[in-house]
Amino acid sequence: SSSSSSTKNEMSLRWEISLLWPSPWEPHVLLTGTSKLTFDVKDDDSITILSQTDHLDNGGKSKTDIYSALSNQLLPRFWDLYHIGMTPAAEKSPLLPPSKASAGFLAPYELYELPPRLYCT
Repeated sequence: SSSSSSTKNEMSLRWEISLLWPSPWEPHVLLTGTSKLTFDVKDDDSITILSQTDHLDNGGKSKTDIYSALSNQLLPRFWDLYHIGMTPAAEKSPLLPPSKASAGFLAPYELYELPPRLYCT
């Protein structure tokens, strides 16, 4: 008989999905979130995903409500209607909640963190 050992590991990922929604004004839709993966690595280096839990950054209280995440992005903005047939509108930047709350003279402002991005020209 042969025995094989395995190791259970966990990994957290941050992701974003950006696309043009198929409507006449072609709004840019941006979904951001995190995923927690639990996977098993066996002796033969094979990997099996045991569980995956996804959370949307703007997914409402449950963090999984896709309607909450999309609803404010699908309605046309003024510039979307103004530019129909012209150049596409700029992509919406993801706004991540800050790692710590602002205090002092910045308290009345909403501060956000932007994830690092790679831009190619």
